[in-house]
Amino acid sequence: AEKETDTQKLEQIALKANNLFKTIKSMRREALKNGDEMSSGNLVFKCLRRSGHIGKLAEIKTNTYDKLFSIK
Repeated sequence: AEKETDTQKLEQIALKANNLFKTIKSMRREALKNGDEMSSGNLVFKCLRRSGHIGKLAEIKTNTYDKLFSIK
């Protein structure tokens, strides 16, 4: 089996982080669109934001992007 490169690993992390962020935002958007502030999608988002996990996810997205596209 071919060994995965650091770039490939970073691309996988970036893809997973982006997909997770999109999923969380989509769940919240759907809940708020239906006028349901107490829905699980909105409550999950609020809990993740309050606990700092949304910020950590944004940090992962930024850091992987910077590492992938920085000039060496």
